[in-house]
Amino acid sequence: MYLRRSSEKEVVILASRVDDCSCQQLSQKEQEFFETLYQQYKHLMYSAARQYTSAPDELDEIMQDAVERMLHKIEKLATLPE
Repeated sequence: MYLRRSSEKEVVILASRVDDCSCQQLSQKEQEFFETLYQQYKHLMYSAARQYTSAPDELDEIMQDAVERMLHKIEKLATLPE
């Protein structure tokens, strides 16, 4: 999974691949679900990350880690009630 900051200082998904042992590929449905989930919670995620650092590079790393962890649990997240 590769992320970068956009001109609006927001993390955007550039690839739908998680770099792990299994290199799982997200289905279109999972990718759409995750993008919606991310859009809903990105401000809360950034707010939580800012409690640890204000350095932009470190914020990016924290967000990258959080997104990767969420992607590893995409099936579980998809079953939770809204």
